[in-house]
Amino acid sequence: TMLDPERRVQERIVLLRGPDLEPDAQEPRLTLGRTLFQLGDTDGAIDEYRTALRFHPTVAQAHLDLGTALMAKQDWRAAMTELQEAVRLDPTLVQAHYSMGTIHYTRGNVQSAIKAYQEALRLKADFAEAHYRLGLVLKVAGREKDAAQELEAAARLDLGL
Repeated sequence: TMLDPERRVQERIVLLRGPDLEPDAQEPRLTLGRTLFQLGDTDGAIDEYRTALRFHPTVAQAHLDLGTALMAKQDWRAAMTELQEAVRLDPTLVQAHYSMGTIHYTRGNVQSAIKAYQEALRLKADFAEAHYRLGLVLKVAGREKDAAQELEAAARLDLGL
């Protein structure tokens, strides 16, 4: 019989959390963290990411995932620390640069937000959401012409033009 999606996810979590999950099992812990985060259990996700990092502190993706979960809790300082570590370990993590831009903007650091979004776009030129956010921040900074170019780029990419 087919199980409803929610029940399948719950059973997967039970399996992932089962007695066979070693504390140092990196990938299952990250998968579990992502699943918990998607289900709205941000605290559970944070716990799983921190457990994974305790055993594997040099996994950039784990720092990015933890930073993202901390952003959801609006713990900007801790999120920024994790995102900076993710970028230190892997400077090509586009999403980390983008998320740092979001935190900078949220905290009123417009110039830092611009730099972070620009770095995300340097790494992934077709990142529509980064063009959009950069456009908004440039507008706040009074750079109307640059803002219009970024917003147009976002619209073109979003529409697949």
